[in-house]
Amino acid sequence: MKFGVSTFLTDQGIAPAALGRAVEERGLDSLLIAEHTHIPVDRRSPYPGGGEAAFDRVAALGDAWLANSLPPQELGPKIDRLRSIAGRDVPVTVYAVANEPEIIEQYTQLDVERLLFYLPTLPEPETLSHLDRFSDTAARFR
Repeated sequence: MKFGVSTFLTDQGIAPAALGRAVEERGLDSLLIAEHTHIPVDRRSPYPGGGEAAFDRVAALGDAWLANSLPPQELGPKIDRLRSIAGRDVPVTVYAVANEPEIIEQYTQLDVERLLFYLPTLPEPETLSHLDRFSDTAARFR
């Protein structure tokens, strides 16, 4: 299983370059950064929806599904349904997973490809401490 980090970057937290180096140094495989700082007032395209509403689109166009922080007992049936619709083994990444080995063990039983720990926006010393804990937990499952 792969482990990564997702976070929002602001002026209140660690700088992006330092964060990227710290993630790599700890053997985490990915860093996902929020891509927007605001939601526009005028949307020119409809909101595509998420969750199971996205399954047909993922099956037809995508190569993976980013599941938003669902607990393992709820996620398992959704993964089965998605893979049934797609007719193939669709890789799944779970966003904002708690740093709790008992929960991570349950995700391993679902054969997800990657778990993303949610990293709160904090000053560099606290951020590095969080990353150390994430790395220690991830090492238990490699």
